[in-house]
Amino acid sequence: MPARSFITYRDPRELLVETERTMEGIPSEELFNDAAYQKLRERWCAAMFGIGYSKHVTSCEVAVNESRYREDVDFFVRIADVDWGFQLAEVLRSDRRRGEEYRKLMDGGTHLSPYQPGRGSHEGPDWLAKIVDKKIAKRYASSNSLNLLLYANFEAAGLEYSNIQMRLAEYSPQFGSLWIITSLHVCSVFSTPSLGAVPGWGVVRDVRE
Repeated sequence: MPARSFITYRDPRELLVETERTMEGIPSEELFNDAAYQKLRERWCAAMFGIGYSKHVTSCEVAVNESRYREDVDFFVRIADVDWGFQLAEVLRSDRRRGEEYRKLMDGGTHLSPYQPGRGSHEGPDWLAKIVDKKIAKRYASSNSLNLLLYANFEAAGLEYSNIQMRLAEYSPQFGSLWIITSLHVCSVFSTPSLGAVPGWGVVRDVRE
């Protein structure tokens, strides 16, 4: 994949600090529901992936695609002068309606979503697979050469890597590689030798951060 001068690569740690600093000043109901902040959310995911990849595979830089070049790519990862295109998708609990939750909060509600310990660990693989199916249904012409990153934005404590791999391994013909991040961890479900892999949950940052 050729580099493009208008794609600006960043150190993922620096990008994460900058992105989270910006997020602090935005009300949650706007940050997670307003399309104007989509690229900001993508920068957070790209930075988290880049940090985890750098820790567990090799150093890299990341760049969110804010241009009309390669509109099928949400962000790029540069590794030793080679650029890899990634699509990104957020995965929520199947019955969660975040926009409605925040509207209720603004109207005087007391919480966003009930905590359901254990549910993510049991149903999470199916929630992830549902989003992959949606990506495949869009029939991107180059999907089998693209890499897919899923942000598991649900209660993922106890989510077993082996269960994820069993459920999602069938998608290997459709994408170049498949990765998952949570708010703390990263893993690869399948990948290529040239890109490398994280075959299990690798820590991105400590929970105290």
